[in-house]
Amino acid sequence: MRARPRRTAARPRWTLARQPDAGPHDAGGPPADGGCNGAAVSCALAACSGFSCGAHGLVCIDGGCGCSGNGGVPQATETNCGDGHDNDCNGLIDCADPNCLGSTCSANGKVCASSNCVCSGNGGIAQATETACGDGHDNDCNGLIDCADPNCSGCPAGPTGWRAMLAPAPARGTAAAAQTNETICSDGHDNDCDGLLDCADSNCSGLVCGPNGRTCVGAGCACSGNGGLAQTTETICGDGHDNDCNGLTDCADPNCNHQPCSATGKTCVSSVCTCTPDGGAQPSETSCGDGLDNDWQRAHRLRGSQLPGQSVL
Repeated sequence: MRARPRRTAARPRWTLARQPDAGPHDAGGPPADGGCNGAAVSCALAACSGFSCGAHGLVCIDGGCGCSGNGGVPQATETNCGDGHDNDCNGLIDCADPNCLGSTCSANGKVCASSNCVCSGNGGIAQATETACGDGHDNDCNGLIDCADPNCSGCPAGPTGWRAMLAPAPARGTAAAAQTNETICSDGHDNDCDGLLDCADSNCSGLVCGPNGRTCVGAGCACSGNGGLAQTTETICGDGHDNDCNGLTDCADPNCNHQPCSATGKTCVSSVCTCTPDGGAQPSETSCGDGLDNDWQRAHRLRGSQLPGQSVL
């Protein structure tokens, strides 16, 4: 007689696959979610991979609880400070994370400072809008340096006044005209941006620097004499020149009053060159017995009287 095979109870088969919903525990078996839900999650279970295991984006990874990167690159210490993610799962994003202090947080030189992403100045003075237009730096971190930045159009771009020429603009000062070589020598501006204003610029030598014949001499603006001998106060009153550059010539200049104005004895009287002889005054002598040279001709010919620079008639 053959022995009957012994019957044994079938053992339940457990599965660790992740379940869509956490349900009640089956009697005598593992939880329906494989033990991957709640505070007691066990990251050692392969089925728990990807399940949350802590706050701020911590998940089960490779058998342990690690940072997910919250959509960014996971990092032990956050150094990706401009991606908008909490990379190290400490609950602080980008510049709000003290680990990001001083780190780049955006393009064109922005860095983290005081929990904000701000412009570093790229080696220059940091500015919200660039106005330091000659320092060789992108001060407002918009990727444009000095004159290449539209904010610099018409602004000083260096110590001697070069300006951005994206739009017509004066070289320095609102009333100046930009020039390659300075020839406007009386406007008080450094028109060619070489650091020298008006007569201090050698380009202005001999050029007009003021009214009534003033020209640049050396580094100063002085009277040219207007074709005559230059004087501080006019005393040469019969040469036809405005010697002291006050706009008044010869007898018209009050400085010439009672000064000789001709070679024949005439003097300036009330802005007119008039004969003022030895006690009498006649255009042509007709008083021939008064002992006076009324028209100041003969006596001064004989005496050799003359004005400076004039020959005796």
